[in-house]
Amino acid sequence: MNYKFISLFFIIIFYIFFINFSSNCDQFDEWTKKYDEILKKYVHPGELKGIKLNLVDYKSLREEKGIDKLETELSSLSSPENLTRNKQLAFWINVYNFLTIIKIVRNPKLKSIKDLNKPFENVWQQTAGIINNEKITLDQIEHEIIRKKFNEPRIHFAVNCASISCPDLRAEAYFPDKLDKQLEDQLIKTLNNQKKGMFIDNKKRIIYLSKIFNWYKVDFSNNAKLWLKNKNLIDDNVFNNYSVKYFNYDWDLNSIQGRN
Repeated sequence: MNYKFISLFFIIIFYIFFINFSSNCDQFDEWTKKYDEILKKYVHPGELKGIKLNLVDYKSLREEKGIDKLETELSSLSSPENLTRNKQLAFWINVYNFLTIIKIVRNPKLKSIKDLNKPFENVWQQTAGIINNEKITLDQIEHEIIRKKFNEPRIHFAVNCASISCPDLRAEAYFPDKLDKQLEDQLIKTLNNQKKGMFIDNKKRIIYLSKIFNWYKVDFSNNAKLWLKNKNLIDDNVFNNYSVKYFNYDWDLNSIQGRN
């Protein structure tokens, strides 16, 4: 048996894998940096209907050439499955939010993302973009990839539905090396928004929460109050003595102009 030949063979295989892995990482990192620049330029704090939130300048984004390039580059990226967990999760959150932005930018004069619903296919079930040369929907990204694979309830405060009541679109991309801090920050910022995240009414003994806690209750252990208590976000008194109600959900666009 030629052991030198076998050793050389494995060295070559490892080298090819390492080169492909490094190249793949570089592609995702470069795309994320460009997306981050877009967010910093077009997402700004503001207020709509008395609610403070991050607003998006969709009108100006429509004239941004860089967004077309980002969409093209995204379609040719290879599968992220060989990346680390945090790189994958950060990537998919960024892609979800980017493709949601694209939906709004490509459809002028919307008042709400739900204006794109069709009789038998809502906007989240429609093709949103192309990744690894395959068509993909927002529902596939959120439910079949992010929720199914990563078991991370805080993503519900990171993915953005381009609406007033949705947790704010972050004015920066998500990066793997600070993902946990970013997700925790999104959670706290959402809950601190008393108009759409969480409001504790001590007189009526009611805790008002975003409907996200109801829609995705299975991700919050089927008990939003217990989940919040376990994270030290409500005290024992609120947990034991307060009932839960949910804010009305405003689907109007999170647009600086009120429309796009």
